[in-house]
Amino acid sequence: MGGFVVQKFLETHSAPAAFLLASLLTMSAVSRRIREFGTLKALGWKSRRVVFQVMGESIAIGIIGGMGYHGVAVLHYVPALKHTYLSEVNLSKIPGSVAVAHIAGGGIALAPVKIREANGDLLEGAIPSVAIVKDGGYYAEEYFDDPSVTADLEGLVAQRLGAKRLAGFVIEGLTPYGVMTSSVRQAILQKAIYSGIPVARVGRGSPEGFADPHDYFIAGSNLTSTKARMLLMACLLKLGSLPPAKDPGQPTPEELAAIRKAVAAYQAIFDTH
Repeated sequence: MGGFVVQKFLETHSAPAAFLLASLLTMSAVSRRIREFGTLKALGWKSRRVVFQVMGESIAIGIIGGMGYHGVAVLHYVPALKHTYLSEVNLSKIPGSVAVAHIAGGGIALAPVKIREANGDLLEGAIPSVAIVKDGGYYAEEYFDDPSVTADLEGLVAQRLGAKRLAGFVIEGLTPYGVMTSSVRQAILQKAIYSGIPVARVGRGSPEGFADPHDYFIAGSNLTSTKARMLLMACLLKLGSLPPAKDPGQPTPEELAAIRKAVAAYQAIFDTH
């Protein structure tokens, strides 16, 4: 209960505190430029123009400061307002059936699976199975490329594909980038993506940061692994499985293009929730 109270206090007071701090910093910066503003006024600048100058500088600095090292400015927290009736993944916008990737005839195929009753209720057996895989430790073994460390993931992927059920994975990797420490384990999950199973990446714990953008992995920026799991389940109900490659070990350029397009649809939802 105490933790909940603290969380609510931080949620309701962090934004005003941040605004107050930004205002104080701006006022401090302005006070050091009095002579500069006096010169501009002497040259004929109106007060309104001086105010717009300061506001423009502040906005530009804010945008540049929000740019990640990959060069994309990202607004966090604000898009969380999509967790309302406007969300693309609320129950009223979930289709009656979606395509599910599963093992069939020695390969992997998509098959339509009903997920809602005629009255709109969600079928219990249609709820996606999304596993959280923790791979963000720092001990040396996790950096090795020993294939023996992939047995658990290979078993999970095979079980999911054999169940003919919506499935996905959430990787809890390094903070803040969400990357995995084991290249061989990452290769198994990338093969799972080529098999039709979407995979989201987040940082450890409660990072409230960003995850690396990727053509095939969904970046769960600003999400904990638990929240990313819930959102991925909702996305699966909305979008279904990814289009699987005929041979997940060697997908063709056309198959990769189709997978990237499908992952982009997942990413668009993750970027606004």
